[in-house]
Amino acid sequence: MDPVLRPDEIDCVKHLMGRIGCRDSVIEAGPLALVADWRSLVDRCEKGFACDRDEFLQDLSVRTMLERLLARLPVPLRLKLAPGLREPDFRYRSLTKRSAEFVMDPRLAARHPPERDFWLYGWPENVRVR
Repeated sequence: MDPVLRPDEIDCVKHLMGRIGCRDSVIEAGPLALVADWRSLVDRCEKGFACDRDEFLQDLSVRTMLERLLARLPVPLRLKLAPGLREPDFRYRSLTKRSAEFVMDPRLAARHPPERDFWLYGWPENVRVR
């Protein structure tokens, strides 16, 4: 179940979404749409699909944006949004072959530690990346 956010909380989150570099269309859709996009990607990964590497990395960027957003949110808002990520995060972890392989440019790995940014390490078994 998605959290209920007051209008002032939505405004706060949207402001921070702009500060972390979300596109205008993403900001307008709001934070719950970001969470829904992450859930949708996890659903697709469970079913399996084929895509090129850059397309998949673009899809993964939604989870990176969520992490960047959570890090900047006031604690009360973080406590409202973070629980919605637990279930899709757990599902994604169970789909992914854990490895030390950083899926992005290795020069970026230092900014994305595996204990925090787990989605950037290893590939989901059902996703065929070309």
